[in-house]
Amino acid sequence: MINNTVKVSIIVPAYNVEARISKCLNSLVNQTTNEPFEVLVVDDGSTDRTSRIIDRFAGEYSNVRVIHKENGGVSSARNIGINGARGEWIMFVDADDYLDSHCLDRMLSHLQEREYQLAIVGFRLEDEAPQKDRNKIRQFSGQTGIGELICLDQWETKLSIIGPCGKLFKTDIIKKEELDFDETISIAEDTVFVLSYYSRINEAICYYDQDYIYWRSENSLSSYGKAPLSEIVEARSLVLQVQEKLFLKYRKNVPSLYMQSNIIDSTKIILMNGIYSKNSISRSGKLVGEFMDADIVKENIVSISSERGFNKIIAYALKHKQISILKIILICGRFRFWIGVKHAR
Repeated sequence: MINNTVKVSIIVPAYNVEARISKCLNSLVNQTTNEPFEVLVVDDGSTDRTSRIIDRFAGEYSNVRVIHKENGGVSSARNIGINGARGEWIMFVDADDYLDSHCLDRMLSHLQEREYQLAIVGFRLEDEAPQKDRNKIRQFSGQTGIGELICLDQWETKLSIIGPCGKLFKTDIIKKEELDFDETISIAEDTVFVLSYYSRINEAICYYDQDYIYWRSENSLSSYGKAPLSEIVEARSLVLQVQEKLFLKYRKNVPSLYMQSNIIDSTKIILMNGIYSKNSISRSGKLVGEFMDADIVKENIVSISSERGFNKIIAYALKHKQISILKIILICGRFRFWIGVKHAR
């Protein structure tokens, strides 16, 4: 139940993050805003010192609440957080990330201008120097505006377009529309949640101050190859289906290359995971081929000339069904990976 005295519920799923959780929570409890907010930490069955650390914060700060649960994954933790949220707005923060002390204050001040249903803050990686000249604001209104928003390049803009973190979501929209994180999948479930939320809104605002700080390791090569490649292919196909639904809703205003760009990005993610996968080249190539043959891929590769560099090679391979090109990329990438492993020993 939403509590009118709580403006924001910050949901932090936590699992075995004893080395990072204190920095995260310190950044949250020390926000400079005068608006009332709560920090809801969901302990997902941690087996290290995480539980003790977050319980200590709850004992010291009245606006920190802790829910302990059996391990069920980050989606179940976020869903429990949503169910327990009392604020008008919901914000997700990963336990190994942190916020600038003025983050909430700046985000909430912009929301007073009109009836926005989403706010997005800029981000940077932990080892990057913050860019001081990014304090611009962009508003997105109606189908045209939301269509433009979902087409933004998040690495170019430094705005998290498809991830759940660094955003303020309206709690009543999430609960009225019964939006949650799909606990039956472990890959891209957060992207599906965010894209589903976009389809329910008409007003959003972004500001480019880099107040959300991601821990670098979440963006490193070490994350590739951990999940089965078959699950990666299935997850990327699911994301494309959700993106296509958004495209169909905004097709009068969104360029058709939106879908092609997402397909190329998904192909590169699949290839990178294939390079680091324990599967044989033959098996990895077969899975890449299955993705290439999916109807959603074949129907949305529309132009090669619009692409540049490596993207043009990917687009050509997909459009002309040249699986051999993608297999060569897998072989070359895996060769470089194993050479690197050998030299590291």
